[in-house]
Amino acid sequence: EFFIFIWCISSLFSGLSLFHSGTRLNRGLRSFYAQRNHDRDAFIMNSKASNVIDDVITYDGPLSCMDDMTAGCAIENLGISVLVGPSKVMAKAGIEGMGVYIALNDDVTESKLPSGAVICGYSRGTFSNSSIGDKTVAFAFCNTEVLIFLNKKLVSLKDAIQSLSVTNNENFDLLYSVYGHFVSEVEGKLTIFPDENFDDDRYFIPFSLEQNSTAIINMGMMANDLAYSNDIENESEYLEQSKHKNVLTLVWRMELIDQKMLVPTWPVVILNRDLRFVNKEPMELGIQYSWRYWMASRALQRGLIEGEKGETYLE
Repeated sequence: EFFIFIWCISSLFSGLSLFHSGTRLNRGLRSFYAQRNHDRDAFIMNSKASNVIDDVITYDGPLSCMDDMTAGCAIENLGISVLVGPSKVMAKAGIEGMGVYIALNDDVTESKLPSGAVICGYSRGTFSNSSIGDKTVAFAFCNTEVLIFLNKKLVSLKDAIQSLSVTNNENFDLLYSVYGHFVSEVEGKLTIFPDENFDDDRYFIPFSLEQNSTAIINMGMMANDLAYSNDIENESEYLEQSKHKNVLTLVWRMELIDQKMLVPTWPVVILNRDLRFVNKEPMELGIQYSWRYWMASRALQRGLIEGEKGETYLE
């Protein structure tokens, strides 16, 4: 489908190997993931609404109706329900597909949610050393300002790495402190880039919709980009539209192994700004794909390049 895409934190890398002090990390993410299969539903459901947010924008997205929703989950702590139904933005483009929606619970008159509130998971899945299908999420960072979840707290990757460096752990090595990456510090600034020789499990492979019963932990894979239209002529115009219309962001949940290395467990979807919701009927939520994605899609439509529709990087 035209709107389906590969999610990526920054850049996709193939044929990628991690060495730690000369020794390859021999525990792949598949086994780690199986050992650390936490209660992901509870992780999402434990998010909380806020009554102290001032000057918050009231969300106004594409409106649907409750009768059209095919699945949903009430998150009592947030006073909202996260729902799945036919996408309004895809329908406008003449394409059939699903979207992610939000609506107030019956006994709630408004809900103020802070930036960083977890809305849903991306999907159940597993890790692999190669990309499979068009919904793969690559674990690849090119800057340390990105947000992650660590110990159920939303922090920057930079802060997470720096917290490890002050533990006085003799096994800690800054260079190898993030799985599949090299980290360094130059003049007090942390830099990160993927190890291009890494050949272990970098890719999160979502289970197919046939394997996934629609639930709160796998609704994120159905989110669409609300900003794009064929009338948009350049990247700056697209990004300006996205800033106003796309309120979701994909982030990694991570854990610390052996007190020395941050590893990914699974991706989740959060709000990227404070928002107030007053809608009883479902409104569709959007997430930014990238201008590169849309340019590739246009080229594919015109037959100018070869490849699978929808392959892209999420920037």
